[in-house]
Amino acid sequence: MGGARTPFGSFGGNLKDVFAVELGAIASREAIEKSKVQAEEIEHMFGRSI
Repeated sequence: MGGARTPFGSFGGNLKDVFAVELGAIASREAIEKSKVQAEEIEHMFGRSI
């Protein structure tokens, strides 16, 4: 099984106009794809904010 994460960027850099939820969705889709689990089989997902 694999994981995925959002990219690193500098403050005010290229990612400044991308919402955190959007970045999380990208990482979630990639983690699901890497895991080979069908998205329909996932009942709950938990996130963490810092």
